Amino acid sequence: MKSTGEHTQNARHRWRQLLALLLDMGLLLAVSMVIFYLTPDTNGTASNQWRNLWPGFFQMAVCILLFQMLLRTYDTLWRYAESREYLTLLLGMTGGTLLNLLAMRVFGQYLSRIFVCTTAGFALLAMLAVRMLYRRYREIMTRRTAKGGVYTGIIGAGEAGVSLMLEMRANPAGRFQPYCFFDDNPEKIGTRVHGLRVYGPIEALPQQISNLPVSELVVAIPALSAPRRREILDICTRTSCHVSVLPDRLEMLENGKAVSSMRTSMREVRIEDLLGRAPVQLDTARMRAFLQDKTVLVTGGGGSIGSELCRQIARCRPKRLVILDIYENGAYDVQQELVRHYGDALDLRVEIASVRDRRRLYQVFSAHRPEVVFHAAAHKHVPLMEESPTEAVKNNVFGTWNTVSACETFGVGKFVLISTDKAVNPTNVMGATKRMCEQILQSRRGVSHTEFAAVRFGNVLGSNGSVIPLFQRQIAAGR
Repeated sequence: MKSTGEHTQNARHRWRQLLALLLDMGLLLAVSMVIFYLTPDTNGTASNQWRNLWPGFFQMAVCILLFQMLLRTYDTLWRYAESREYLTLLLGMTGGTLLNLLAMRVFGQYLSRIFVCTTAGFALLAMLAVRMLYRRYREIMTRRTAKGGVYTGIIGAGEAGVSLMLEMRANPAGRFQPYCFFDDNPEKIGTRVHGLRVYGPIEALPQQISNLPVSELVVAIPALSAPRRREILDICTRTSCHVSVLPDRLEMLENGKAVSSMRTSMREVRIEDLLGRAPVQLDTARMRAFLQDKTVLVTGGGGSIGSELCRQIARCRPKRLVILDIYENGAYDVQQELVRHYGDALDLRVEIASVRDRRRLYQVFSAHRPEVVFHAAAHKHVPLMEESPTEAVKNNVFGTWNTVSACETFGVGKFVLISTDKAVNPTNVMGATKRMCEQILQSRRGVSHTEFAAVRFGNVLGSNGSVIPLFQRQIAAGR
């Protein structure tokens, strides 16, 4: 059964349809009477006699109304109408007029053909004018009731930018109030789009925006290349405006992300936007061949780098994945995420242990007998390790030595150390300890059955020890 709210909504919709229909018929009648009064006898049959108007008008109104109903013209919500809806109204009037001319030949002619065509044309103009005035009235009233969002400049006057502007206007209670566009296209610069001025080129944005009341910028060019996006964001940083980015909606759909509207899909500037290159794509086939059906252990598996390693390893269908970490909250979070995603398909174990504790480490290796070990456990905050160098040595250097010894003792086939680019000619304690870890691996070359390797990472996006989160917080603060 329908609720009271649905009944009320349906009733309003029917009244809106009836009102539009009556308004169109009233306009058609008014135009017919005016033209009939002003038009002389056009076909020599005294067709300008008033007694001929009413049957002729009735026939014309029925024909036009029939076509408008067939095309569902009155189902349109005219406050949101675009060219398609106006074209439908035009087609309805044209079809109704042609049907009326055919009926005049079949049932007899009360009015001249010139009168019918002229009336239909002027009535169509009147209907379009009323609808456009109504839409303009709604826009003005919407702006008056707006709560005064921040003035926003939209970078990109293309389809995405215009659609975003229309969504902002349709949401008067929102945060954004579109003020202008910025674009590089010389054909658009200096023109107006839906009443908003287009400024340009984008390189001149800092100078132009200093004279405008704009405090928010949105980059609305989803198909930008990475280098060009970085250039535009660099230009935006020379202003005092907060910057947002409109992502590629097609890419979001391909990645399985829901897209409700452009306005709600806007996001903050991410550090990936400033890289100027595309992210590296992993060779999943080679990874799966290396890890499939093997027992894999990840030290520091609850950390930012270790947890991502666990996610990637889980995709490769290992025989068993062992997460080892001293921080139980991080390990628990990764465990629950993988359990939700893979369920019983993944043999997942979590061991709470420190790589500093050799005895406990040996117990874990003895219980699980890993074939591949990824060693991500480490202290990696550079400033903090400068203040506590002994802790850096104990955790990074001796923790690595303990893990290497366990690998050799229990016959691990492959050991991969997650190192850092700061190990190259180290200038800080953290880098020096990681360089010592690499040297431990080098010292085992030729004397161990375990194959040792080290991978140097730079600033890993999103990792807890990276300076990138600090940059992201600065971007969010407009710095």
